[in-house]
Amino acid sequence: MKNGDLDRKQTNISDKQAELIKQALDDPTSFEGSMKITQGSKVLLHIKDGKVLVDSARLVQQSAKVELNTPDLSAKQMYQQYSEGVNHEGLAKTKQTAINAFQDGVNREDVTRMLRTEDDGYKKLVSSAGEQLANKSLNQIVNSAIAKTKIKDNVQSRQMKQEKTVTQTLTA
Repeated sequence: MKNGDLDRKQTNISDKQAELIKQALDDPTSFEGSMKITQGSKVLLHIKDGKVLVDSARLVQQSAKVELNTPDLSAKQMYQQYSEGVNHEGLAKTKQTAINAFQDGVNREDVTRMLRTEDDGYKKLVSSAGEQLANKSLNQIVNSAIAKTKIKDNVQSRQMKQEKTVTQTLTA
């Protein structure tokens, strides 16, 4: 899509979908519902009920932007969202919850705050090993989650490039 025009060779979205995307990008404050644009597992744009939650690709008109990283979700709500479906316990759950949040574009500060206030694995570590060691461990977990997210993004990016090359080769 370039200036709102579809390139039929690059996408299979309908004209109606393209128009909704264009409207959301032009005026996100009037957009109702949720729209997320991703590349692999990296969230490029996330608009929800008129608020721009993530715009890492700078797709939204500058004049229409709402503050990014809005304190829209409490730490408890964030934790419920990102730990949902995680089938691990203890610090493995802590790490997977952090990965889920990073994949959705949540910043490091908010992920750390969420885990400190809501994660049972972290709370148990504080009570058994003390706050200083627990904070050091949490920092290592967060760093590991960031690295894992970046690795996954890089692998998916390479796979997408390979698929595009194969498609171009086949159509040529």
